[in-house]
Amino acid sequence: MKTSLQISLLFVIMEISIENLPVRVHQCELTSCGLCNNVKVPSKENDSSDSTEVNVKNTCAKSGLPEPVVRFFQVFNPINWVKNIHDFLKYTIQFFEKPGWKTLSEIMGTDHIEKRPERLCPSDWDCKSHNLGLVQDTMGASCLVFFLPGCVGAYMALTGKMSHCALGGAVLSMFLAYVSSVSFLADYWYMGDKPDQEVPDCQKQVIFNKIDRVNVPIIGFVCSSIGLIQFLWARGMNWAYPLLFVVFISAAAVQYFSLDRFNHFARITYAPGYDHEQPCDEAAQALSFGLQMHIIWHILACIPPIVQMYGLMVYGLVLPSWLRCLSC
Repeated sequence: MKTSLQISLLFVIMEISIENLPVRVHQCELTSCGLCNNVKVPSKENDSSDSTEVNVKNTCAKSGLPEPVVRFFQVFNPINWVKNIHDFLKYTIQFFEKPGWKTLSEIMGTDHIEKRPERLCPSDWDCKSHNLGLVQDTMGASCLVFFLPGCVGAYMALTGKMSHCALGGAVLSMFLAYVSSVSFLADYWYMGDKPDQEVPDCQKQVIFNKIDRVNVPIIGFVCSSIGLIQFLWARGMNWAYPLLFVVFISAAAVQYFSLDRFNHFARITYAPGYDHEQPCDEAAQALSFGLQMHIIWHILACIPPIVQMYGLMVYGLVLPSWLRCLSC
């Protein structure tokens, strides 16, 4: 347990730094936010007593760009890297002085959370109460599909079919496996609420959700950059990489529709008076569609790195002289 927490901390630090950076957003008076949307149960002061609608609005930066886009540029802004290194050292020392979930929760600023934020909807209870436990479990399993590129690389290495880029393929495989593990913990493993824990599952889910939100733009940038390099300088299959970019964009569109369905589910079930013991069909259909779209998003998004792994190991790269040191 200590080892896994220590490894997780190394990747958490970047998110801590990013979370502390100022992001100017429009004031929308919402109680919780999702990746692109916020969900709020209206208060009695602002709405009539018979209102049961839950409002969903987009969260955008002052520039008008979606918050995830702003976050992407924060991750790759060199000006922030000095601060990130300083925070890395500070929080690493703090963690190793007293390693454990409690310390990690305090570092991540989640120790005050007593119940799961609505932006992490759906919870385990949401899925079970709407008779979607099997779909939820399938979604959880789909989080692990990013181990497949590494499996492809390992198979090619063991069967002698690998000719190039062994080191690059191994590094990419390990990072994809790490991203897949964090996604599994954030989207599935900590969806429930196990009793009698010093640090409740809702805090653990928020911790890994924070990490996951940093991982996604990083791995997207890395795989897109590798795809561009392969398109320009691979020894073969150059035609495939623009198609893979289209596949990834399609996967992102599916993810958007998945989030839209989850928000629709939240509008219904987080409104005052909703009874989980007697769930309505519209909420169940929205949640089912959202979970199924989330599964498809994982599968589609995994196709590009699988093909890229194959291309790296079979065809390698012939880079120009100024990048010759990276050739494989």
